[in-house]
Amino acid sequence: MDVISMHQAGVENVVASSGTSLTEGQIRLIHRFTENITVIYDSDPAGIKASLRGIDMLLAEGMKVKVLLLPEGDDPDSFAQNHSSTEVEDYIKEHQGDFITFKTRILLSGVADDPISRSKVITDIVRSISVIPDQIMRTVYIGECSRILEIDEKVLALQVTKFIAEKADRDYNEAQREINLKAIEPELSESKETARTSQLTTPPQADSFIAPYERELLRYVVRYGMVYLCDIEGETPDELAQLNVLEYVKNSFMSDDLAFTTEKYRITFDYISDYVNKHWHLDNSRFRKSLDEKRNSLLADGIIKIRETAADLTDIHRLENELKENVEKELADMLQEFESSYLVKILVSAPDDIVREVATDLADEKHKLSKIHTKYSVIETERDKLKDLVPMAYYNLQEAIIETLIKDLLEHIRRECKAVPRNDSLIIELMRKHAEYNEMKKELARYLGERIVAPRART
Repeated sequence: MDVISMHQAGVENVVASSGTSLTEGQIRLIHRFTENITVIYDSDPAGIKASLRGIDMLLAEGMKVKVLLLPEGDDPDSFAQNHSSTEVEDYIKEHQGDFITFKTRILLSGVADDPISRSKVITDIVRSISVIPDQIMRTVYIGECSRILEIDEKVLALQVTKFIAEKADRDYNEAQREINLKAIEPELSESKETARTSQLTTPPQADSFIAPYERELLRYVVRYGMVYLCDIEGETPDELAQLNVLEYVKNSFMSDDLAFTTEKYRITFDYISDYVNKHWHLDNSRFRKSLDEKRNSLLADGIIKIRETAADLTDIHRLENELKENVEKELADMLQEFESSYLVKILVSAPDDIVREVATDLADEKHKLSKIHTKYSVIETERDKLKDLVPMAYYNLQEAIIETLIKDLLEHIRRECKAVPRNDSLIIELMRKHAEYNEMKKELARYLGERIVAPRART
């Protein structure tokens, strides 16, 4: 209704994020048409503070951002309906302003006399300036920030440079980590001896027999991609690196020269890899920073209450230890939820129709345990078993690929045996390859449970 009413009032170049947080994909779609954007906010201070992150995202994408605050009690829908088109346009022209002035006024409200809070606000504003890719625009904003906050421009410029350098270091370290991971053979810590298949090439066509196995492996990536899975050994036995589910799958594919063959799964996996490479480090750092702030707040509030109500020092000591344990458990649960839901939230609002469709399908939890079964006992969840389930899914896919290769190879051998004249040397080479695939199959069977692997009929 906000969009429709604004459009009827003559503001036709208007969009809304449809009740969700603003995403990089949405910003890029807007950027195709313009680099100028005015963000319209209702007058609710709490809602404004919660959505300020969107301004940083817009700035980071190179957008020229202005901000408009509507009169108290109005939203775009009501404002547009209660004013003429000329009044709406005039209000926008007269009241839209730069983000520095707006963000400063919002964040400094109520903390002007608190030096610590004021310094945090200034740091937050300077960090926003640091994400702007255009150097001239950054310089202009530094000057404006210096004037509004009455802080030496050189101090602000130095801090902006520091933030930019820190981001460059993070990006470099992340790139180096990717390079190092590619050079390391992934293996699960404390797991069974894994059977590695060498020189396994994915069949050239997307086979319907393989697709269900690819789907299952991608499902783990979509639902648990950023969840820690295992450690891998570095150049020395004492050097360990942590792998999440996405990194494990990427490195396993690279090691075995494999890839998703079903087009929609390949497109989704490539989108995930690209998005995580660009955004995960910063999003994860921001979330962990917010957890640190929440920890400090919860502990401070809890300790005050304990010391007001506790009977003696022994009671205070006991209650404070319980408080710390409860706070850490709450924060651990929040981090776990963030890691588990990170990719799902990104993918279900992705601009690519194929990615959204695949993600929605894979993220849907069709079967949930009844509360009757979980009320009086601890049930091991799928996340608890990822250490076994993800490698199992990967090796099941490898097994399916091998069976497909064997079937195609046998068909090739039959054709060559019937050919006139027969090429015996080629037949011998094909049979050698057949024996090699069978050996790979046996190794996988040992890993998958010492079971007999019988070829499955393809339909």
